[in-house]
Amino acid sequence: MNWVRANPRSALLCGISLALPVLLWCYAALALLELRASAVKEIDYLAPRIARLQGLIAVESELSASTGQARERLAMLAYPASIDIKELSASMQSDIRQLFADAGMLVSNSQVAAPVDEDMLERISVRLAVSGELGALQGALHAIAAHEPVLIVESLEVRPENNRREDKSSRLVSANLKIQALRVKG
Repeated sequence: MNWVRANPRSALLCGISLALPVLLWCYAALALLELRASAVKEIDYLAPRIARLQGLIAVESELSASTGQARERLAMLAYPASIDIKELSASMQSDIRQLFADAGMLVSNSQVAAPVDEDMLERISVRLAVSGELGALQGALHAIAAHEPVLIVESLEVRPENNRREDKSSRLVSANLKIQALRVKG
């Protein structure tokens, strides 16, 4: 203790020389602890994602089979993206007019509406004005229901026409329809 009082500068220098390695060791230890804490936090953040990926890997073959089935089903329900939207609209209008003509209905007007974008699909609409016998209208609606890809009758307005025929067994009607189809977006 006398030496410390007698040589204060030397004592201070020795004290700093001894304290410096201890402080550096404490700083390194705290830095490692902080690094470990951030690694644990990142592992906790990634663990659920890794578990989900492992689950997906485990059921990959089932997902592939389901995807194939969904694509087949979509092909039955919607037109493919490979068909140009304008060509599809014109073709769909022609096909629908032909379905009604084959059923015995007279198509007086048909219009294709602009396609409407949805998430993964485009909706194509055709408006029709038809007239003829009620049985022919039913036949045309059955033909639309059997069509693939699916045609959707969004709206149907049927009005009876004045029946001036002598044969009252056949009812004449006029109808306005809005028929839609879906196309996969490319």
